[in-house]
Amino acid sequence: MSGLSFSVTKFPGLRQEKPEPPTVSIAAFFTFLLLDNLFRNQLQIDSLIPRVMRRRIKVGHVPVVVKVLVSPEDKRNGFMGWKHCPENFGMLFINHAAKKQSFWMPDVPFDLEALGFDDNNILVQVLALKAMDRTSRSFSRAVKHVVEMPAGWCKKNGIEPGCSLTVSQHQPEANR
Repeated sequence: MSGLSFSVTKFPGLRQEKPEPPTVSIAAFFTFLLLDNLFRNQLQIDSLIPRVMRRRIKVGHVPVVVKVLVSPEDKRNGFMGWKHCPENFGMLFINHAAKKQSFWMPDVPFDLEALGFDDNNILVQVLALKAMDRTSRSFSRAVKHVVEMPAGWCKKNGIEPGCSLTVSQHQPEANR
């Protein structure tokens, strides 16, 4: 049995050009960076919170992913023990009726804002909560729901008293 051999010959007169390196527009590059950042942020959220406990909400015009807290134990813990808070992620404290509510920050190593909403889901007050502070901070009036977000989030997104809270009654964030 003889071995097969192949040879490649160049054709005379055929010009072989080097391919041009691909060029990337500045817009495409920044789009890639933006999408990469959004994907990494979603991965952070995915690793922290099981999808069944998350829901998409809107505070004013801004969409947010939140961990829904209903049980007293979940409400007591909130962000306690977390090392950081992903961008546009928060905790939603659900209550059946408006009541006087207080918050404190032991074992939370980053500053937060607590957004208090009345029975009509209208933002009535924003509390500044300092990292590792054991001092209890209370809303000046009864609130029904509270959303905790990273400090500075309201200013960055133009959120102020009078904005509305929209919570979907449909499916959790995972099923979308």
